Amino acid sequence: MNEVSADDLADYLVQLFNGLDGLPVKFKAENPEVVEIAAEQGDWVVKCIAFAESEDAEDRGDMCREELQVDVYVHGPLSETFKKKQAVRLVRKLRRALRLTEFEFKHEEPEGDEDATTTFRWDRNETVNGLFDLDALTTKNQFLSMFRATYFNFG
Repeated sequence: MNEVSADDLADYLVQLFNGLDGLPVKFKAENPEVVEIAAEQGDWVVKCIAFAESEDAEDRGDMCREELQVDVYVHGPLSETFKKKQAVRLVRKLRRALRLTEFEFKHEEPEGDEDATTTFRWDRNETVNGLFDLDALTTKNQFLSMFRATYFNFG
């Protein structure tokens, strides 16, 4: 078993999202210490929040499949120049940016002083339906969407 957590993955997703170019709106990605989704957001933000970690037995000798999941919230104001359709495209581009990505985590092995590397590979993204806040969308011109990113490793 390795020492990598879903919170580590959230940090990597923040780095990846903050390094993207060519997106239709500027935003700040973050992994907040305290999870809070404001009713109204003045600027666009992408929050990467650790959601789950799991291990499953596999028919591969003494190995198991480990999964890390991070919830990605995309939240910001809509306007005459940036409408819901463009916000949905932004979410789609963020999801697609994760396709086929791998993250190498360096960590110390419990048995020794040497650093070890564990690689987690992208597995899937899942959109959580019904998260659009229709009241905020219509009365406050706010957009909120969430998807879950899952990465795996055999360890």
